[in-house]
Amino acid sequence: MWTGTEMVVFGGVGPGGFGNLRGAAAYDPTTGWRTLSDLPYGIERSAEAVLGNGVIYTWPSNVRPGGDAQPLAYHIATDSWQILTVPPELEPPISPSLTWTGNELIAWGLASHIGQAFGIGLAFEPATGTWRTVPPPPLPPTRGSDGSEGSQAAAWTGSEMIVWTGWIGTEWDTPTTSVLAYDPAANSWSQIDPAPVTSIGLYYNPLTWTGTHLLVYLPSESAVLIYTPAASEPVG
Repeated sequence: MWTGTEMVVFGGVGPGGFGNLRGAAAYDPTTGWRTLSDLPYGIERSAEAVLGNGVIYTWPSNVRPGGDAQPLAYHIATDSWQILTVPPELEPPISPSLTWTGNELIAWGLASHIGQAFGIGLAFEPATGTWRTVPPPPLPPTRGSDGSEGSQAAAWTGSEMIVWTGWIGTEWDTPTTSVLAYDPAANSWSQIDPAPVTSIGLYYNPLTWTGTHLLVYLPSESAVLIYTPAASEPVG
């Protein structure tokens, strides 16, 4: 994760692929590497980290209600980690995409560890330390009959979280071009025109918002899709 002055890395696995690591470090292109405070617990991998107001937020893949693994916040100024415990009555998503809205962390994924729910989202407000549930999107379930889930990626435009829902199906063999937008101010979803592809799904590839356009990288096609919001759509 790039903070504006340094690259921060953390977690991973030990030699031979065994043991989740707690280490963290920062790399300054001018002065080199320095060690950061250890994580509260080792994590093998996480959803992509996101930076918000001087804090790096990350979400381990095995977050469960009441479990040992919970979302984490790294406070850059104090070199300290904070555990963001998800309340037991809420249903956390599996390996969600993370976005920062300016005052909330939104974690959104296609599925959870419990039940066959589709479109699981939680939002955390650091100012109050409270969680809330994001409403489900206006799409039918896309979990396979064997319990497998699809994939998703999200990006923040300044006013909306845009989500590409990617691959679906029991073998993740069915691409979808559905694109959604979530407005946290209205706490509601809308559907964007489908992407102009018919056989390409997105498998955990990040979306990038440039300030005016959304970029979607399609590695199988060595191509990039560019989405331009309509003039009536808010972008910041």
